[in-house]
Amino acid sequence: MRVQQAGASELVVHGRTKEDGYKAERINWQAIGEIRQRLTIPVVANGEIWDWQSAQDCMAVTGCDSVMIGRGALNVPNLSRGDQIQRTAHAVAAGGSAVAKIYPPGKAGRHRSVSCGEN
Repeated sequence: MRVQQAGASELVVHGRTKEDGYKAERINWQAIGEIRQRLTIPVVANGEIWDWQSAQDCMAVTGCDSVMIGRGALNVPNLSRGDQIQRTAHAVAAGGSAVAKIYPPGKAGRHRSVSCGEN
C-alpha cells in the first residue's frame, strides 16, 4: 500500500466510515484484517474496543497485535488500569505516542495534549 511505501512505520485503521457513524453493527474488523495481511508494518485496529474481551475479539478477527481504544477510554477513563486490559496497555501507549508525535501539546486543536502511561 502507498502509506507503507511512503515510509509509514505503523498504521492505525478504524473499521468504519464517517457515514457509518457510531453504529456498532457497522464495524468492519474483517476489512482491517485484509489491510493487515497486505502490509509488513504494524497495523493497529480501532473501533468498538470497549473492554478486554472486545480487544481480544478484534485481534482474533483482524490479526493485529494491538488495538487503540477510543470512545471506550472516554466512557471508562481508567479502562487501561484493569488487570486484564493491562495486557494490551502497550497498544494504547503505542497509539498514543503516534498521536503525540503528530499533535504535540498546543498543536492538537481542541485536544490540548496527549499523554500515555499506567497512571
